[in-house]
Amino acid sequence: MNTKRRRLLRIASVAAMVGLASVGFLYSQIEKPQPVTQLEIAVARMPLGITAEDADRVIGSSPDAVEDGRAILVNPVMMFSGSSVQGQKYGDPNLYSFRTWTRGDVHASVAIDTDGKVAARWTYRDQPN
Repeated sequence: MNTKRRRLLRIASVAAMVGLASVGFLYSQIEKPQPVTQLEIAVARMPLGITAEDADRVIGSSPDAVEDGRAILVNPVMMFSGSSVQGQKYGDPNLYSFRTWTRGDVHASVAIDTDGKVAARWTYRDQPN
């Protein structure tokens, strides 16, 4: 093999090793899926339209926090704050009572409308630092 080919082969080998190391590094940085918690399962199975007391029974306890506020409901899992300019294109804000449970890094929120019924529900996790 001549020297020009050896040189190209070395460059290609180094480039391949750097590329493989980069792919390995990027793969190691991908967030591993979290196991689904009982709180997330309970909220996902919660029917819309049940009473606040029934929602507490589905979760298995009273909420950790209850707060009243205005919000714009887009669908049962998407809501904007009442003052959101983006949300205003979906309609006018309504009054809701927000019931929130926390279990470790998982939070569940249920929006109760003025009729006392579950209008929306969702879960979210704390963002890792």
